[in-house]
Amino acid sequence: MGVVWHRLTTSISYKFLCIFGNVRTTKKLSVQLDDKFIERLLVWACQFDEVVWMDSNDCKREYSSYKAILAVDAFTSIKTDHYDAFDRLNEYQSLTKDWLFGYLSYDLKNDLEPLSSENIDELDFPALYFFQPKRLFLFSEDSVEIRYVPMVADEVDLDWNAIQNMEIKAETSDQPPIRISLRTSKDRYFEKVSEMLSHIHRGDIYEANFCQEFYAREVKLDPVKTYQSLNT
Repeated sequence: MGVVWHRLTTSISYKFLCIFGNVRTTKKLSVQLDDKFIERLLVWACQFDEVVWMDSNDCKREYSSYKAILAVDAFTSIKTDHYDAFDRLNEYQSLTKDWLFGYLSYDLKNDLEPLSSENIDELDFPALYFFQPKRLFLFSEDSVEIRYVPMVADEVDLDWNAIQNMEIKAETSDQPPIRISLRTSKDRYFEKVSEMLSHIHRGDIYEANFCQEFYAREVKLDPVKTYQSLNT
């Protein structure tokens, strides 16, 4: 889905980047990454504004390095619109020389080609966002490597104990039904498909990628429970 992006001021939070660079305190511990532990881990992670959880779901590849990765709590970050986004990301990566987590949005196409986006955007996410985590957990088959930046290095044991002792609340069924709406009506959708087919028949284009948005407003979700449901 394309959206309209207003020109934003690029925000790069450097903090003490030049002092710490990619130096991290590392501690390795034994752990079994079962479903109960993952739930405790993710509930603990919810206290932070920035959370990235990457789970291989036990899918082993030739070049896999980790079973799962958790990155939380931004030490530095970059967020920007599409304008010069890749150059700014490259600069940020060169400065941090460290682990970075984030996303690239579809609208970065506007920085590569003379294109624009004119669809409704009610999310207002930056076109590009990456952060350098203070706290990083690298899970292997039966162990975890914990890597913290120096400013929180003395909190490794405290955090690990908090994760191990995290209380999991019993599931409740009080989630109200979610009403999902479609951005394009069924009739208008078929009209647009017909228009695209006309272009294909004329030879203007040979293929098209046509999407529409489904959305819901004023919905409160438990992010951990929602993730677990989607990942089951």
